Amino acid sequence: MPAKRTIICVGLLLILALTPGCLYLRLLKVKKQLADFDRYVQVKEDQGIKLIFLKPVLYSGDIQTLLGPPTSSKKTPESERWTFLFEKKYAVRKNEKGNFDVSLDMIFKDDLLSEIQLPERFLVILPKPFLVLLCKTMGNAEINMGRQSVKGTFKYREKEASQIQVPTQDELLKSLGKSFAVNESDVNLNLHYRYQLKPTKANPEYVVLSWVDFAFREKGGRLLKAEANLCGIELFMDFSADSADDKKPDNK
Repeated sequence: MPAKRTIICVGLLLILALTPGCLYLRLLKVKKQLADFDRYVQVKEDQGIKLIFLKPVLYSGDIQTLLGPPTSSKKTPESERWTFLFEKKYAVRKNEKGNFDVSLDMIFKDDLLSEIQLPERFLVILPKPFLVLLCKTMGNAEINMGRQSVKGTFKYREKEASQIQVPTQDELLKSLGKSFAVNESDVNLNLHYRYQLKPTKANPEYVVLSWVDFAFREKGGRLLKAEANLCGIELFMDFSADSADDKKPDNK
């Protein structure tokens, strides 16, 4: 039987049903830039991950339309920093030490999104090579004008897949802390996390919930699949798929 070759499957779905036409066109420009990623985006690891857009397209108002208002903002003479703080939720009450909230920072220059900063704990789930592949997936996503959506599903194998260090359950728990819920079956161990975007003082009623599910083949094993809904953006990752042409019956 031929040796199986691991494939990494990545998918996303972004619904743009209420997106103004001008913003929709700017998102198309971003898509084209991500398709030519190395030309338009730089990735740096500095206490986390930084995505630097060399020719910014999106305005601060565009981001607010897509994600809502940030938790906080701070202006300097050169730029403005927005922070989206996703507070970790617990099934009953917090039952662990440490701060496992997740923040996302955006830097605007001349009102254009020039940089996205992800915290260091993201490196466990989204190491630099995989983040680049994920962005390229967005760049090659399918645009459905009728449904006003962006959808992409792509497979990476051999050289690209070999760059990805898939995290174990222990590494994930160390980075994200205890899960909201645990579901064990005869096949998989599933961890469910929930987060709530902390609203601004000016908009205390604005509530946005996000969730992430992680599936492992066994306790302490490596991640098999991940599925998430982050502020309405659906994302899935499959580290367990095998090439269809490799799935051939044994000749015994």
